[in-house]
Amino acid sequence: MPVSLNLRDGYKKLIERDESIKERLDDLLRWMLLHKDMFNEKSHERSAMDFVCWRGLLTKILCTPYENREDWKIAAARYKGCIYLCEYDTQQKIENKRHEGVLQKEMSYWGFKFEQYVTTNVKDGHPDTDKPVNNNEAFVSVVRTHLNNHSLVFGGEVDCSDGDEYIELKTSRIMNDPKHIINFKRFKMIKWWIQSFLIGISKIICGFRDDDGIVKYLKTFKTNEIPTYCKDIRDCWKGTVCFNFCDEFLKFVRNSIELDYDKGIYVYEWMPHHSVSYKVMEPDSEYAFLPEWYTTQFECNRVDGASPPLCTDVLSKADHMSTRQ
Repeated sequence: MPVSLNLRDGYKKLIERDESIKERLDDLLRWMLLHKDMFNEKSHERSAMDFVCWRGLLTKILCTPYENREDWKIAAARYKGCIYLCEYDTQQKIENKRHEGVLQKEMSYWGFKFEQYVTTNVKDGHPDTDKPVNNNEAFVSVVRTHLNNHSLVFGGEVDCSDGDEYIELKTSRIMNDPKHIINFKRFKMIKWWIQSFLIGISKIICGFRDDDGIVKYLKTFKTNEIPTYCKDIRDCWKGTVCFNFCDEFLKFVRNSIELDYDKGIYVYEWMPHHSVSYKVMEPDSEYAFLPEWYTTQFECNRVDGASPPLCTDVLSKADHMSTRQ
């Protein structure tokens, strides 16, 4: 579908999220407090959750078997038998951010602008492309699922919906030669497929742009067809390999953690062509991410078994979340 969308438009008006504020799992934990009955161990045959994290962290783990450039660092805290996972910046990522150029910063805006061009707040409405883009705003879907013997609860941002199904929105550079197509299938499509598969998103709409940030055409990819679309490249990635690695990593984490969050935080690190390693940090170290307000509220119960009143300012940020099982 041919279009002409200028992704650079409005960049100077961007209402930008303060990246120096690290919220970790806070928004997800607020939502969980609002829906604490869903995670009541007594209402299930087995523990309601083994791991809690963001989708982005799971995506990194799942992509690891085919990753050859980016390393990762994950902190783990065990509380009430559940392991909470939180991503931390590696030194490589910190250095890359420090040396980020003006164009790179602007290009990170292009994806948000594309979302504004193709979405509206009301059905059959028209996009308001004149208002400033605000990348503080997001809608999150919370998913509870299983990977073999692991019960997972994770949240992931959802770009939009067509009324019936979630839709993922992406931008990518126009592919002019076979090498571009191969790299697109090998490096981008694996992440897009995993991101969408985890949340249950059935299709991805991509705006293909030129180097000046002008989207020239749109293309729709069905999530369940992406592995087939990519399998013609040599040594193509396989979803089973990704999920088997994730399963083994989660087993490794469960078996290696011996201390609860108030006794120690476990930090797992991985670099391309290396094995996963870990170290145990003090509970009050920089890797202490499980907030006191969460553990305090989670443990509070009235005599009659009902949940206590919850602090409004703690929960106000959890309004724009939904749940899927």
